[in-house]
Amino acid sequence: MTVPADRTGAGGRLLLVTYHYIRDETYPYAGIHPITPSQLREQIGILSERFSMASIGQAEGFVLGQSDLPAPSVLLTFDDGLREHLHIAREVLEPLG
Repeated sequence: MTVPADRTGAGGRLLLVTYHYIRDETYPYAGIHPITPSQLREQIGILSERFSMASIGQAEGFVLGQSDLPAPSVLLTFDDGLREHLHIAREVLEPLG
């Protein structure tokens, strides 16, 4: 797969945001600092005020130079596939559509 080296002049902009750990309690390992569900809710609120939420398909098309984004956009990703991501992130994201 060839990815264009520079999309600077392309329509729209894309910000990628990855969340690693979302939980209320502290994580038992040093150097890992989770955010709480309320912090996630606050961050998503701020991002949604400033960016259009992109789908994986829209982001892929933009990165590959096949399509432009209609506005500055953000793609949210959740690392590690933890069960808490499914449950907690869904609780935060579903009400937003």
